[in-house]
Amino acid sequence: MFSQWLFSLDDEYDEHPTMGRDPGAVRKLMTLVFDVLDSGMLPVRPTPFLHFTASVRRRLDALAPPGWTARFLGHVKDYLFRGSLRAVEYWALDRVPSLDEYLHVQRWSRGQSLEDAPLSKRGAPASVRSAPERHSQPPSR
Repeated sequence: MFSQWLFSLDDEYDEHPTMGRDPGAVRKLMTLVFDVLDSGMLPVRPTPFLHFTASVRRRLDALAPPGWTARFLGHVKDYLFRGSLRAVEYWALDRVPSLDEYLHVQRWSRGQSLEDAPLSKRGAPASVRSAPERHSQPPSR
């Protein structure tokens, strides 16, 4: 569900060329969406995407062990504001970042911490960590 949410958020600005090249507009959107994900509270006139965001938060609250959601939200915030937004800023400037800048942005915009967070040894229940599908290798071709 979170992957669907993340791709949907990306489409909220990436599929709109003018918004996708306006870091201020993207920051405003990311801030609004993150605030809903962080609090679970909807603004006065929520969009369907914000309803989806609040639903994601309710599921996190229902399923995550204590302390996990706060750590996960920190990873989401880094992904959005240190990674994705920085990439939008370079795109808006029509500027290719230096190698050091690129590596820094890639660290956050790949979402590696997001991929690892749900199944990390520190936060996932033992039943998830020990699930056979978590440790099995795909068949070789």
